[in-house]
Amino acid sequence: MDDLMTSHNAGEAPSPKIVTSCWYSALPGIGTKGATDTHKKLGISRGVPRSGVGAGFQLFKILQPGPWFNSVGPDEYRDRYFDEVLAPLDPAEIVRRIEQLAGGKTAVLVCYEKPHDDEFCHRAYVSAWLKDKLGIDVPELGREADGVGWAHPKLPKQHRVLVPA
Repeated sequence: MDDLMTSHNAGEAPSPKIVTSCWYSALPGIGTKGATDTHKKLGISRGVPRSGVGAGFQLFKILQPGPWFNSVGPDEYRDRYFDEVLAPLDPAEIVRRIEQLAGGKTAVLVCYEKPHDDEFCHRAYVSAWLKDKLGIDVPELGREADGVGWAHPKLPKQHRVLVPA
């Protein structure tokens, strides 16, 4: 698992090389004088915004939700996403592919829902799946302290398990 994450100092937990966010969220350092391009957006939505996302992103369609994504409630969404999209996949292979697409940068799995609105997003289910299957923390960019896995802030409130600090 060490090859999936970047280590910090001894005794500290490894930092994730995968985070989640919105297509329109600014990435760290982008547009800042002297900054380096350290993040790569990987689209896991069913479509791509027509403008405002800049160049340099890639699509990772294997994690996009099914055609039912905007016609079912949160419980059915969760069940179908796990059963139809995630269950057939090998999580270690998915992480390997994500990191390959990111090319050594932090992979940012993006979709449409804004980081601070009350809309849930399937990117949070990816965080829960990777935490359950591989023990990898995949936080929401800019909301790292708000939780990962089943505590991810973009999960529907009824699916979120809050972990005491």
